Amino acid sequence: MPMPSVSFGTQSYATIESPVRLNALFPLQLTHLLLGRMRALPGLTAVFFIGSIAAEMPPPFMQAYACSKSFLRTLARSLS
Repeated sequence: MPMPSVSFGTQSYATIESPVRLNALFPLQLTHLLLGRMRALPGLTAVFFIGSIAAEMPPPFMQAYACSKSFLRTLARSLS
């Protein structure tokens, strides 16, 4: 995924949507699909997400990426 080098207001919608789909919507859909099955398994199960410091300290020109990582962190916390 290329890093944008222009301000948020001038980025194309596709540039903004791409990290949100990859880092927020896909993990949300996959977790929703598999979590019920995982909880039915005997023993302990776990879901791991890959975070980023960008969720806490957003880099310039990467608002969508930072927001998507913040979403992922919130999803992980809500499942625990």
